Amino acid sequence: MEKRIITVYIDNKPYKLGITVNKKGHITTYQVIHEKDAAKLDEFIPDEMEFDVNGNLHMDERIKTVKGEQIARTIWKGIKDQLEE
Repeated sequence: MEKRIITVYIDNKPYKLGITVNKKGHITTYQVIHEKDAAKLDEFIPDEMEFDVNGNLHMDERIKTVKGEQIARTIWKGIKDQLEE
């Protein structure tokens, strides 16, 4: 498991988010980990939010808002843009 930092812009504000990258065979899972800037998004980022390599979002029930979905998609775009090899 590897830890990386990405920067995403939400409402024109930059947030640095910690991401763990877990590669098992042909499957790569990205998980947002709570750090300084992620704490500012606690209302929208659940404790368990993971993306698989296809961008499928796995999350707890707290992110069922439109704003939460938009933030999740912004984070996924940041992962794709900054972590894809």
